[in-house]
Amino acid sequence: MTEIIADAKPANVGRKKQWTERITLPMADGTTARIDAALTDGEVRLDLIRKAIEAELRRRERGK
Repeated sequence: MTEIIADAKPANVGRKKQWTERITLPMADGTTARIDAALTDGEVRLDLIRKAIEAELRRRERGK
């Protein structure tokens, strides 16, 4: 008979989450369409939103 040893700690599988926090953001009518119209080829909407938020935070932090 073959002995099977089960590890008490499961192996880490997959990749580490890059984005660990989530936010739900209500937006005015037409805003997502405007965002989509501003995207470049292959760009993802969330990437544009993240960059815009980071840029605004940096701007505000510089002003303090």
